[in-house]
Amino acid sequence: MVRSTGTLPAYSTFTTVDTYATGSIPHASSTDTLTALAIGTVGKVVRSTGTLPAYSTFTIPDTFAQGDLIYGSATNVLTALAKDANATRYLSNTGASNNPAWAQVDLTNGVTGDLPFANLAQGDALSVLGVTGNATADNASIAAGTDHQTLRRSGTALAFGALNLAQSAAVTGTLAYGNGGTGATSFTAGRVVITGASALADDADLTFATDTLTSTEVSTTHVTYTASANNKAVSNKILYGATTDAATAVELTTDGAAGSGSTNRIAIPTDAALSIVLNIGVKQSASANAKQMLRQVVISNNGGTTAIQGSVVALGTDSGSAGLATVTTTITANDTDDCLKVEVNGVVGTNLRYTCYVVSAETTYA
Repeated sequence: MVRSTGTLPAYSTFTTVDTYATGSIPHASSTDTLTALAIGTVGKVVRSTGTLPAYSTFTIPDTFAQGDLIYGSATNVLTALAKDANATRYLSNTGASNNPAWAQVDLTNGVTGDLPFANLAQGDALSVLGVTGNATADNASIAAGTDHQTLRRSGTALAFGALNLAQSAAVTGTLAYGNGGTGATSFTAGRVVITGASALADDADLTFATDTLTSTEVSTTHVTYTASANNKAVSNKILYGATTDAATAVELTTDGAAGSGSTNRIAIPTDAALSIVLNIGVKQSASANAKQMLRQVVISNNGGTTAIQGSVVALGTDSGSAGLATVTTTITANDTDDCLKVEVNGVVGTNLRYTCYVVSAETTYA
């Protein structure tokens, strides 16, 4: 190629190709050598290989709109993702072949972790979130309008209200005795319910029918009336026992066993006096022989000293069979245990049973 040296024309030291195709780009392929870079296919751009210019293997669109994002839509293909004009849309991988696409956040699979309480929607005061009706719906506040009501289902509605204890599905188990319940699951009809250590119970020995209260238990106090702190009336205490001969006196007790402290005797409280009437009935085994003995006694406990006041009085004449004429009773004070002691003597070689019905009026005065 002829060029100017500044004074004369001269041939250049570099060489160049004889022809260039349309769109070719001349470039120095080596020292003093011009070479043509042929035009690339549509969408390719000139880039450096590190030593020479070359067309890229990827393609790119001719134009981009404001807000477009460039992404690889296929191997060596750059594509523009147009902006979404809707507010608060997020980039996700929900496009074809997991290409990026604008979308709303999918709460079923697009989040992780726990949402803090402070980010929850606020509810009404004194309410819980839920669906009150019998169909799928958005959660809403279910207000607790009245004190002490509970959240419960009634028909097809969910709301706060009173708990209907008459419904079998409303409660289960047994309310504990200490919490105001019975502590029992069932009672037998006609029996009297009494208190126990941990539950109410029906007593097989106390039944009620046709205005009649029947007791078959003779070892307990059946009726106790308290008039005031210092005056009491106690009735219907039962003592019983048995003899087989006349040699040894047998004490009648509340359980029919040998006397043991104040556990099975009639106790006399400290600073109390008891006015007592005893009705003692006797029955012989396998015989019509029977007898009644009525006694009256006053006993007191003065500061821990228990004694009979005056004497034991027989009320009328003992009545009954001649065969039991020798049956006697002895009533004394048991000062050691502060109790009333009732003993009987039987008949030689004869089996006898005794029931002593005790009625007493107690007065306390320290």
